[in-house]
Amino acid sequence: MIIGPVIEKLKIKFKGEIKFGKVNIDDNQELAKKFKILSIPNFILLKKENLKSNLLVNNFIN
Repeated sequence: MIIGPVIEKLKIKFKGEIKFGKVNIDDNQELAKKFKILSIPNFILLKKENLKSNLLVNNFIN
């Protein structure tokens, strides 16, 4: 499943309300460890830099 186009649509729909970003975990391994990213694609929801939710995309498509 290609997630990129979905993220781009969500960025447009929620512009000014929610910030979306992408991180290459190969280049940012410390960040991946901090948020316990074990598989990709993966979505996390932060509120003021605190983890609120961690969604494994594979759980939704399998």
